[in-house]
Amino acid sequence: MRRGASRVFPWLLLVAACAARAAPLAIAVSQSASSLPLYVAERHGYFAAEGVQARIVACGGGASCLRALFDGKAALATAADFALVASRFERNDLLLVATYATNRDEVKVIVRKRAGIRTPAGLAGKLVGASAGSFGHYALDRWLRAHDVDPQTVALLDLQPSELAAALRAGEVDAVAVWEPHAWRLVRAFPNEALPLSASDGARHGFNLLATRAAVRGRDADLAALLRALGRAERFIAERPRDAQALLRERLGLDRRFVHSVWPGYRFEVEAARPALAETLEEQARWLLREGYAPNKTVPDFAGLLRAPTGTARSGN
Repeated sequence: MRRGASRVFPWLLLVAACAARAAPLAIAVSQSASSLPLYVAERHGYFAAEGVQARIVACGGGASCLRALFDGKAALATAADFALVASRFERNDLLLVATYATNRDEVKVIVRKRAGIRTPAGLAGKLVGASAGSFGHYALDRWLRAHDVDPQTVALLDLQPSELAAALRAGEVDAVAVWEPHAWRLVRAFPNEALPLSASDGARHGFNLLATRAAVRGRDADLAALLRALGRAERFIAERPRDAQALLRERLGLDRRFVHSVWPGYRFEVEAARPALAETLEEQARWLLREGYAPNKTVPDFAGLLRAPTGTARSGN
C-alpha cells in the first residue's frame, strides 16, 4: 500500500502544480478610465494571444480592488500609488508587477463662483471639503505648497465624495477637492455655480498592477505574458485613440465629453520600473505619517515591493 502511494503521490503533485499554473489569473480592476489598457487587452484577445488566461473582476476603486486581492478573490489588483502606500503600512507581502498608466491631472479643486476664488492663494482662510487622508486631500496639500500657500491656512471639512456636491451648492464649503470622475460630474450638475481649477503640481501619479507574493508564486511566465498583452494594448491606444476612447465609453458608460476632457492627462505606458517611484511612494508615506493618517510611526520599506519577479520585464515585441 505504501509502495503504491509513493508511486502515485508525485503524479498527483505534478497534476496539481499544472492545474495551478493553468488557472486563470483573476484581476480586480478599478472601474476607471485608467484601466483602459486592461479593457483593450481583454476586448482584443491580447491576453490569450500572449498565452495567459486572465479574467477581469470589476471593483469600485483601488481600495476595494486591494480588498479583493487580500481576501483571495483575485490574484492581482489595480490601485493608484496612494492606495498602494496606504496598504503598505499594513501589509509587507505586496508586489508591484508594473505601472500601466499615469495621470498628471486626476484631482480638481472645484470652487463656488460666488466665493471669488480663482487661484490657490484665494483659498487661504477658506473652508474646503475633501475626504480627510485621501488622495484628494494629499493632492490639495501638494498643490497649495507648490503655489506657496500654507495648507494650515485652509480649513478642511471631512466629507465623502458623494457629499461634496451638496455641500458646495448649499454654501457649506467654499471649495472641494475631488478626483475624477466626481469632479466632472459635479461641474456638469452645477455649471452656473461650480468652477474647476486643476490641482496638478506637475507630478504624474501612477496606476499599478499589484499582487501578493503568495498569489503569484510560480507564475512568473504568466506575469510576463500579462505585461506583453498590456504592452500590445498600449500600442493600440496610441495608434487608434478614437477606437480606444469608444471602448472606454462603452465599457464604463462614460460621457463622450468627459472622456475627451480627461484624455490629455493620461499616459498609457507599461513600466516594470518607474523612475524615482520609491521616492514618490516614500513622500506620500511621510505625508500620511505627518498628518496622522498612518497606523504606525515609520515609513514602510518599498524596496522589496519594487522587485519584480523573474521574467516580468517588459517585452519589446
